[in-house]
Amino acid sequence: MTKTAWATQIRPILTPALAISLVLAFWLGNFYTTDFQVFLRAATGYFWQPYQAEGFFNPPWALWLFLPLAWLGSLPENLAGLGVRFVILAAFLALVRNRGGSPLAQALTLTSFPVVALLILGNIDWMLAVAMLPQVPHRWAIPLLLLKPQTGIFVILVWLKQHRDNILSLLAPTLAVLAVSVLFYGWWVDDFLLKLAALNSASWNFALLFPWLLPVGIGLGVYALLREDETTALAAMLFLSSYFSANSASVFFAVAAPRLSRRGLVLLWAASWLWFWSRGW
Repeated sequence: MTKTAWATQIRPILTPALAISLVLAFWLGNFYTTDFQVFLRAATGYFWQPYQAEGFFNPPWALWLFLPLAWLGSLPENLAGLGVRFVILAAFLALVRNRGGSPLAQALTLTSFPVVALLILGNIDWMLAVAMLPQVPHRWAIPLLLLKPQTGIFVILVWLKQHRDNILSLLAPTLAVLAVSVLFYGWWVDDFLLKLAALNSASWNFALLFPWLLPVGIGLGVYALLREDETTALAAMLFLSSYFSANSASVFFAVAAPRLSRRGLVLLWAASWLWFWSRGW
């Protein structure tokens, strides 16, 4: 990496991410980060039987990707919190910057309700943020988006349309990941769907008036496919999914922010906090 690349591309992401993480580490410590603890417990105690871990609702390869962070669990709370939040902040700053987001777009993304919730809970939506980076080939991004189908399904459909002449190549890494997961865990899909069904009645389900707004989601989804628009595809899932948590809209906010006018961006930011207030989270 050249000094120019470091100065213009990497440092503007890592420096603020580290600074904010330091502040949060000493302000919050490891306060909450309940979702991080869930993944830590599943990765270290239930790696071969992940669906016996309370609170684990993702495809099993989420644990493979989480393992490099598992060592944070052995650190003091402040340092563990710093590490988790640094990864989250760096991923979202990179996503907004690489999609052309202004400093205002970056600031409002990091202070939007979904991203604040993510920083508190320590979930893995940052992996989906990495998947949406323009530099990540779609074929490698799909397994990441499948970690949270309630967020990424329609984006995958858009990509399938974009690559309709070479679908097998597009899906090859995903099919390989699925094959290895079945080899390791057996047919895990039934357990996965069973645990997903229980989420619909969870107290932290922030689904937007499901199923009453399904027509809105369908309309957005059709538009996304016709225009091959990733942002609209992410928006559609906010209305089509019967379940998503407080942080599930974080990737949508980060992808939408660079495309909005200043007024639109401020309105979206305010709407995210109104959503929080209305649900009393």
